[in-house]
Amino acid sequence: MQSHTSKNILQEADELTRIDRHNSYGAPKQDFERTAKMWSAILNTEVSARQIALCMIALKLSRLAYRMKRDSIVDVAGYARTLEMIDESENKHEQSKMDSRRRNKKR
Repeated sequence: MQSHTSKNILQEADELTRIDRHNSYGAPKQDFERTAKMWSAILNTEVSARQIALCMIALKLSRLAYRMKRDSIVDVAGYARTLEMIDESENKHEQSKMDSRRRNKKR
């Protein structure tokens, strides 16, 4: 496995998720929520954005079990980062709802 870039795997994955993929597909939470709706319809069971990220990691691990490729390792790190971004987005949303309830109680 030879590196084709001066960036390490985590730096490359972070850049891909924050810039390239974000510009192409939007924020991970919204992108994976769209995918989750489609998978839910296909599988006839509720699928979450978090589960999409976990399934994509599993897919990449399966490919790595067959053949070690740097880009698949970058993808695993990238999907792990998108999982974190989804959690961060959900936590901000929950915090915003809690703050709104507190403001309403003070009125």
